[in-house]
Amino acid sequence: MAAAILKLSIESFNAHGRLRTRAKRTGIIDFFQRFVAEAIYDRGIPAAEERREEVAKDLNGDEQAHTNTGSLHLDSDLEEPEDYRGVEWHLMPGGWDGYDLSSLMFVKGVMPYIFRHGGFAAVEVGVDTSSQRMDVLNHLPKDNYQRFYDCGCGGTSTLAVIRQKFPHAELVGGDVSRAMLEGGHKVDQALGLNVTLKQEDCRNTSEPDNYYDAVVSYAVFHEVSDETASQIIKEMYRILAPGGDFIVSDPGPLKALTPYQAVLADWETDHREEPHFGASIRRSLPDIMCEAGFVDVKDFGVGKGNYPWVTLGSKPEA
Repeated sequence: MAAAILKLSIESFNAHGRLRTRAKRTGIIDFFQRFVAEAIYDRGIPAAEERREEVAKDLNGDEQAHTNTGSLHLDSDLEEPEDYRGVEWHLMPGGWDGYDLSSLMFVKGVMPYIFRHGGFAAVEVGVDTSSQRMDVLNHLPKDNYQRFYDCGCGGTSTLAVIRQKFPHAELVGGDVSRAMLEGGHKVDQALGLNVTLKQEDCRNTSEPDNYYDAVVSYAVFHEVSDETASQIIKEMYRILAPGGDFIVSDPGPLKALTPYQAVLADWETDHREEPHFGASIRRSLPDIMCEAGFVDVKDFGVGKGNYPWVTLGSKPEA
């Protein structure tokens, strides 16, 4: 299948000089993105180790000005989902919990000096991921939300942007990674975000029924299997209040990709520690959301290259 798509892609590019130029440019960018994905850790971890005490002292010093602004709830009995077991996500040594300074390394180094300038994973060169997150939030259909749940929050990157847009909302994030949550909590304390972070499986959370006005998910669904995606969506439906909105941001599905991008997605499944990427571009999140009970479901691309790809739906009022 991949070979047939690639052959079609090459024939198309050979037939149109303009597309040949675009292919050359795309290939260079993809090489750069793959290089950055590995270099983040090859260079970032030694740099973080060299300044371990300084990084910790810096954040702990800031923490004093924002005591008790948020909370962290860890679950030592939580089992790691099978989807995650043994995966070194995005080439990260040991996976999400493999390095204790991973979140701080991202906050102090990777985000301001790399992520802000794009050029990694599916993000185009010159694209600020914080602005990208805000662009996604701007597609929420209401102006006022009181309670947010961030599904697969990792640290606080998305929650921090939600706090900017909705300064008075209650913000809760759930994730299975202890290290990411602990790092996110330190960032929360340093910045005074006032968020609640919980170590929990988004397929089966501790959240009450019909509670949240909005659920947000950023770059999570391409990292889970089809079965897990369906289970998460059903759980998010349960915790949303009637009339609440669910917005998902992720790499685009097959219909949003060029033939070359489709082949690359399959390649990354095997070569960039993205075991579910190939399956994710072939699933239909709108269909799964409709099956779970969501209404007014739609999906569309935001920004350059249709990334992020947004899927949006609402829980019925009654």
